[in-house]
Amino acid sequence: MIKWNKVKNVTGYKVYVLENGKYVCKKTVKKGASVTLKGLKDCAYTTVSVVGYISSTVGTAYGDHCAKSFYTKPHNITEITQSNKTDTSYTLSWKKPSEAVNRYYLYRYNDKKGKYERIAVTKKTSYTVKGLTPGTVQRYTVMAALSKDGKVVSKSERVCNFECSTYLPQVKKLRLDSAT
Repeated sequence: MIKWNKVKNVTGYKVYVLENGKYVCKKTVKKGASVTLKGLKDCAYTTVSVVGYISSTVGTAYGDHCAKSFYTKPHNITEITQSNKTDTSYTLSWKKPSEAVNRYYLYRYNDKKGKYERIAVTKKTSYTVKGLTPGTVQRYTVMAALSKDGKVVSKSERVCNFECSTYLPQVKKLRLDSAT
């Protein structure tokens, strides 16, 4: 969502996107001071310009453009799968949401603190969680990100909450004390 400060007495706003070196009007906003632009490529460097205007019977007058450049968000990771499960580890995997994504942040829910905490950053679409207690259930979420020069410039939301568990240890040395 793109937001801006309201200008007094305007009829509305024109919202432009820079495409191939030219500004193209994508939306006209008559109420409010925000807009959601759809159809933008994810993880793309984009420039948006907003201009207020006043319409009258004589014509239309435009104010100055206010432009901002940014990276659009990558798609959210909506599915996490579990494999290679043991009593103390497992591997979590997900699909790459966009070609441009080059980093993933893995979070695990901390029941004591009541929030997700980051446990890993990886460039791969999988991560092996080790050192777990046998028979435990954990919740995870993954955030996709685009990094440039070591700095995160765009990131997805953490929307997928995935529960997985380690195996319970197998009962061993079963014996029969008396027959009934």
